[in-house]
Amino acid sequence: MTLVIENGDGTDGAANSYADRAFADPYLAARGHGAWAAASGDARDQALIRATAFIDHAHRFVGKRQLADQPLAWPRREAVDEDGVSLNGIPLVVRRATALLALRALEGDLAPDLDRGGHIRREKIGGAIEVEYEPSADAATVYREVIEMLRPVLSRSGSGRAVRR
Repeated sequence: MTLVIENGDGTDGAANSYADRAFADPYLAARGHGAWAAASGDARDQALIRATAFIDHAHRFVGKRQLADQPLAWPRREAVDEDGVSLNGIPLVVRRATALLALRALEGDLAPDLDRGGHIRREKIGGAIEVEYEPSADAATVYREVIEMLRPVLSRSGSGRAVRR
C-alpha cells in the first residue's frame, strides 16, 4: 500500500497516514531511535500506515470529523484542546504520536492477541509455578508516552480508551 499523507482538509479519500518519512525521520533521529533509520523506506511507510490506523481505532478525539466520508479521524471541526485552542488540520501531537507508534510497529504488531496479565491475585512457587490473575486484569500494553502526548486532543469520554496492545 502506498503512503498517502492527510493534507489537513480531509478531502483526499485515499489518505492513510498523519505523518510521512520527511516528518518521522528527523523526529525519531533526534530522540536516538536508530532502529527507525535502519529500516527500509517501505517498512517505515507501512509502519506509519499501521500507526495511523491504530491511533484512529484506539481513541476518541475532541470535536467531529470535518467530512463524513474522510478516511481518517483528523481533521476535525469543533475541536478545541484542553487549553481552549482551536485545532485545525492535523495537530502536531497527532503527527508525533504517529511517528512514535510507527517505531513500535517496526518492532511488531501494535495489537497482538494476548493472554490475561496485570493484577496478580496469587503466585505459587514450588514444584509447579502457578500465577493467578485478578478477573479484571488487562492483558494490554499501554503506550504511556503516546497517551500523554495525545491527552490534549482526546475527548474526556475517550481518554479511557488508551493506546494499548
